[in-house]
Amino acid sequence: MRLLFIALAWLAALTAASARSPALDYAVVLPGACVQQSPDLRAAWQAGMDLLAAGDPAGARSAFQRCAQACPEDPAPLHMSALAAWAGDQTATAIRLLVQATRMRQAPPVSSIALAALYADSPAPNVPLGWLRRGLQQAPPEEHAYWVTRPAFTRIMMEADTPWTELLAEFQLPTDPAVLAALSTPPDRPGLEPLAVAEPIQPLLRLSLFDPGKDSLEQAALVRKQVEQNLIDRVRPPVESQPALDPSEWPAEETPQPDTPDATRPEQP
Repeated sequence: MRLLFIALAWLAALTAASARSPALDYAVVLPGACVQQSPDLRAAWQAGMDLLAAGDPAGARSAFQRCAQACPEDPAPLHMSALAAWAGDQTATAIRLLVQATRMRQAPPVSSIALAALYADSPAPNVPLGWLRRGLQQAPPEEHAYWVTRPAFTRIMMEADTPWTELLAEFQLPTDPAVLAALSTPPDRPGLEPLAVAEPIQPLLRLSLFDPGKDSLEQAALVRKQVEQNLIDRVRPPVESQPALDPSEWPAEETPQPDTPDATRPEQP
């Protein structure tokens, strides 16, 4: 009965994968500040996400590569470029880009999990399970059941070898596929944060125009003097006035004393 359930789940996963690229399961990353703070790069990122969902992996990869070139220290565009290559059946390119992403600072855990999915058909199960273990160690615990139930790992789940059961036990996950499926909760797919709008710069001075027909030259000179004083007050804070000393408090002058030779230092000729 258990094998029948697994087989049905596997067939359902294959049917869903035929209409939707499995790479979309791993499109859950958010770009860094370099992309977020640029309107052009934000537009390129959003275009890449829309093209990937619409089934245009070539166009999506071009958009994500633009972000990756402009922000070389951000692993998120590299991760998404790899997913676009994966959706375009360029597996070798996807693996190469994901490996690069995992070597960067603040690499998303899902990059390692996506690598595990790409290596899932490897004859050596230690390769995909090693990448999967690395990703799960960094991912939130509430996402663990979701990642191990991805269609890419169906074959490994059906075989239920010791390495697979050991991995489930390590992360305190049940071995029953039905229970795993019930615990599977997709992670949030974050959208771009709202672009911060800079506050307008307030003018330093607010002055009315000088009207020769109404204002006299004396008034203009007075306004100019006030403007200059305001500028001085803005640039240099006012200095607190110090109370004047009484003449009786002035320090007494010291009588200069003749220099005496230092006995420890020889005189120079």
